[in-house]
Amino acid sequence: MKRITTVVSHAAAIHLLFISGLLLTTGLSSAAGQGLLGPDYQLSPGDVLQVEVFGSADMSGVYTVGPAGTITMPQLGQVHLRGMTMEQARQHLTERLGELLRLPYVVLSIREIESVRKVYVSGYVSSQAPLMLPFGAMVVDAVIGAGLTELSDLAHVQVSHPGEQPKVLNLSGIRTEQPIDITERVQYGDIIYVPKVRERIAVLGYVENPTTVRIPVGEQVRVLEAITRLAGGLSAGADNSTALLIHQDQRSETIDLHRLMKEGDISENKVLQAGDVLVINEASSISIVGEVATPATFRSGEPVRVLQLLASAQGFTPGADLAEARVYSQDGEMCPVDLEALWEEGDQSQNIELFPGDILVIPEKEPETVLIAGAVAQPRVLDIAELEERDLLRIVTLSGPTDMADLRRVTVYRQEKPISVDVKAMMDEGQLSENIDVAPGDIVLIPEKETLYVLGAVGVQGKFPWEPDLTALDVVARSGGLSESANTEEVHILRPDPEAEEWEHIVVSIGDYRKGVPPDEAILRPADIVYVPPKKPSKSLMDQLRDLLWIGTMARWFD
Repeated sequence: MKRITTVVSHAAAIHLLFISGLLLTTGLSSAAGQGLLGPDYQLSPGDVLQVEVFGSADMSGVYTVGPAGTITMPQLGQVHLRGMTMEQARQHLTERLGELLRLPYVVLSIREIESVRKVYVSGYVSSQAPLMLPFGAMVVDAVIGAGLTELSDLAHVQVSHPGEQPKVLNLSGIRTEQPIDITERVQYGDIIYVPKVRERIAVLGYVENPTTVRIPVGEQVRVLEAITRLAGGLSAGADNSTALLIHQDQRSETIDLHRLMKEGDISENKVLQAGDVLVINEASSISIVGEVATPATFRSGEPVRVLQLLASAQGFTPGADLAEARVYSQDGEMCPVDLEALWEEGDQSQNIELFPGDILVIPEKEPETVLIAGAVAQPRVLDIAELEERDLLRIVTLSGPTDMADLRRVTVYRQEKPISVDVKAMMDEGQLSENIDVAPGDIVLIPEKETLYVLGAVGVQGKFPWEPDLTALDVVARSGGLSESANTEEVHILRPDPEAEEWEHIVVSIGDYRKGVPPDEAILRPADIVYVPPKKPSKSLMDQLRDLLWIGTMARWFD
């Protein structure tokens, strides 16, 4: 195996000067296109760049910054630009082109209309799907583009930039006239999750219009306003002496409506907090409210059992949290009831008696969803509520990973903490020690595999997934094998070195099993270019250099 370090980059200038004798016009600086984001804008995947190299039509052109943050230019190969300002990128390109051209003059600009950002928006939005956003788009644009619902919690929008910890943004100004001072711009591959709003209150029972409403941003809602303005007032038969206020943490307190409404005691006009439920009962009755088909009331002086109440309410809704039902007495005492055990297991100990003034409240079940994003057939929000098995291996399998999915680097984001898991080892080797259970609210990101290229005298030229311990012989076999004219003794590997910004040139033999010749042990790396030349008469040094220089140009056609 022969290894020739940096021969391509250094020989390139000699090649061009020797072959063409071209001397380019000197350029000391150029105007870097600043676009709508100004001179401090940093380049990102999805940006489409117009590169003008004066005197070199081959180098000039339109280049897209790929997911890895690089562009691929003829004879230069991959050039890393992510995170650079326009001026830094122009200077960097000028330095790189100086390896090939004499004092190159570069003009760089962004084609804003063509530059896009692919982001994933999920949660409580109208459309849970990938969005292609224009250049300069902000997180607020992505949320509005996905569509708002009544349950969208804009005060706690979670944004996960690639490779960074998730952050929470307050975008509640979207619903109000208040300005939004957050100018967070989206990046290619962002995951944006809009949770369910928690700032809601409910007024149930004997009111004209039982309702659940969102608390307006920056406003307070008190008991009297909730009964009169939001619920339309008390209905006929309502107990106008007391009301029951149930807090989100299941604490309860009694509101003296007589003192509030008849005597004007403002101490009873309490401020309702997020998650509060205000229940107006019928005088001397037993009620069932919450997630039931039809809220019902028993007008009886005798006790009534839970199953009788459920029957009168015509059952519960699909969103009912049966395990968290509560019975509240007229004096505010609370007693938990496990309706799930009663309904599904027949546990009659939960079929307790309710007495006049009691209220059975069945709350709404908390959503149990996880976001699946990345290299899957269709990124989506998966409801895991009905899944008996919630392990990561099962969830990844259900998501339908694509052929390009890198299952070795699956990441689960949980409460702003990333958890990396090798799912491929689970599948191939049965290593289930890391097979964690997913939890509601998790984000499961399945990245794409890194790639390499195979060109030349092979069955199928193109881009192929990279895997650890992959050899030149392996990847040639995956590309459909060799053609009859293939030269197996001098297979070329071009390896980019982003740090040194040079190409490493390696020549290997992939052997010949018919003659008993073993292959060289050349382990490939991501972004390698494997070129299998045809059997032809020996070329001159300059012809060989020319062929190798253009391999890098050909590889970008497959991106």
